[in-house]
Amino acid sequence: MMEQIADKGSYIVKFKEAIPGMTTGIIETLGLVIGLLAAHTTTMMIGITGTIAMISGTIAMMSISYISSKGHHDLHEGRLKELRIKKEVDPAVLRRELENALIDKGISRETARLVIDIVGTDAVVLSNLVKTFKIAGEALTPKESVKTTGIFFIVGALPILVPFFVGV
Repeated sequence: MMEQIADKGSYIVKFKEAIPGMTTGIIETLGLVIGLLAAHTTTMMIGITGTIAMISGTIAMMSISYISSKGHHDLHEGRLKELRIKKEVDPAVLRRELENALIDKGISRETARLVIDIVGTDAVVLSNLVKTFKIAGEALTPKESVKTTGIFFIVGALPILVPFFVGV
């Protein structure tokens, strides 16, 4: 089961971008439509106004998603570069980091030291283990994040707007 979940890591990361996009699309568009319905506006005007709001809301959400994912992606890439440098310059630092990471995960200090002794000074293994324990999974590229958020914003908003165009 863990292998199946591990293979779906990129989908899980995308899902984090999809949920805010879809819920905002639903809430924002529904709020506008309910307001216009309360004002007794024509069906076509509600549809057109809702479409304009959907487009502007999509642009706003995509901008927020880009800024957020750009910062997260840059931090992730920085951590990976830091690990590569430590691997090349001073693998002993990786030993200490791995030991601390194991202890932070709830492994006793003695067990952590035994693991470190088994791994030895193999910089590649140390680097991979530190990466596994300290660096959170994958980071979406800003482009993927924007695309996912935009698509799901529209997916959330369209079901609310379609009846106003079909009714006309």
